Amino acid sequence: MVQNRPMFEPRPFLDSKAFLILVMLCASWGVQQVMVKVALPTFPPITQTALRSGIAGIVMLVVALRRPKAGLLVRYGTLKWGLLLGSVFAAEFAVLNIGLQWTDASRASVLFYTSPLMVALAAQWLLPHERLAPVQWVGLVVTFLGVVVVMNSKAASSSESRLLGDGLVLLAAAGWTTSTMLIKTTPLARISPEKILVYQLVVSAILLGVAALMFGEHITWPPAPIALASVAMQAIWVASFTYVLWFAMLAAYPASRLQGATSMTPLFGVLAAVVFLGEPLRPSFGVAVALVIAGLLLLNLGPVLFRRRG
Repeated sequence: MVQNRPMFEPRPFLDSKAFLILVMLCASWGVQQVMVKVALPTFPPITQTALRSGIAGIVMLVVALRRPKAGLLVRYGTLKWGLLLGSVFAAEFAVLNIGLQWTDASRASVLFYTSPLMVALAAQWLLPHERLAPVQWVGLVVTFLGVVVVMNSKAASSSESRLLGDGLVLLAAAGWTTSTMLIKTTPLARISPEKILVYQLVVSAILLGVAALMFGEHITWPPAPIALASVAMQAIWVASFTYVLWFAMLAAYPASRLQGATSMTPLFGVLAAVVFLGEPLRPSFGVAVALVIAGLLLLNLGPVLFRRRG
């Protein structure tokens, strides 16, 4: 049987290397909401997600087949779990992209990354070895307050459509939480990040392609160059490269702390929406930045700092 060498050495906390990689990942994921929004006039939501998964799936199949250590052709008894994971992934991003039609990209970035709070709660029952210390709970609460500050700011979209869009984005966040728990608590934890991603991308591409046909979605022709660039960036960079890193980190670091650190993503998402979509930047954003950063410090450094003082 092929033995997979992990990309990262297991750690009970986020070291400096992990934090720097997370900053890069969060910036990429934050901008992704803007990329989706930009491409929606050309590529409808389900079609766009199917294309992203299809292109990224081909890329990851080639990469995994060229790396024997990825174990793509090795039987680990994970097929049924991979099919379930891919189905959750398909629903998660289809719902997210549909929601982006009716809410601002900045709001979607914030709401989608309430997933760390959901993961922390789920970990209390499903991952007993990753239970949070009291100071980390304080960090999550402070981070959540930053989310609340952004949510209470006025949006560009109407209140009726925004409510529907916000609800769909929150549902997508629950989907991400479910994916994280599947990867951490099932036999999927034994396989390589590349194989996990192939499961997600190939299964979701098939399901979403069928769904796009069923819903009668049509691509606007000829496609706008910026929309083509957006889908290519989502597929090759975001859905391929950054997710491999994410799954590799999930195998080495505590899920609750990783998900807590992804609270940085809304900050990048809001800034990207301001720069590229012209969404207004409000004073409350500065307050949200301070709260989220403070929460992250408590979540990831709190136990170490308090232990040293003790």
